[in-house]
Amino acid sequence: MQPGQQVLINGASGGLSTFAVQIAKVLGAEMTGACSTRNAGLVKSIGADAVIDYTRDDFTRGPQRFDVILDNVANHPLSHCRRVLTPKGTWYRTRTRPAAGSEAIAGPRRWSWHGSCASASARSLRP
Repeated sequence: MQPGQQVLINGASGGLSTFAVQIAKVLGAEMTGACSTRNAGLVKSIGADAVIDYTRDDFTRGPQRFDVILDNVANHPLSHCRRVLTPKGTWYRTRTRPAAGSEAIAGPRRWSWHGSCASASARSLRP
């Protein structure tokens, strides 16, 4: 992560995510957190520049593009998250099991998008 990068943390009010929000801010990122209405105040108070209420808005359909997405919820398939990544953006998923309807990707993954090519740095895509 670099200063000025646009970062989205999906599930920004969770245990791991609250640390990630603060780390992103210390590193100089423009931080957006996706969380529920009841947790929006918490996420703003720990450093998020903007909050997306996932009960009302779907970040994968918005106009903003992100350099980094940390997906701690896995409630959107990679194909939807890719829409809001910058051309060289990076998507991380931390959940072991994707949410229902998501693409079957096991374990923590780091995906880097370079045009239409994706690479997983953690492991092979095969189980």
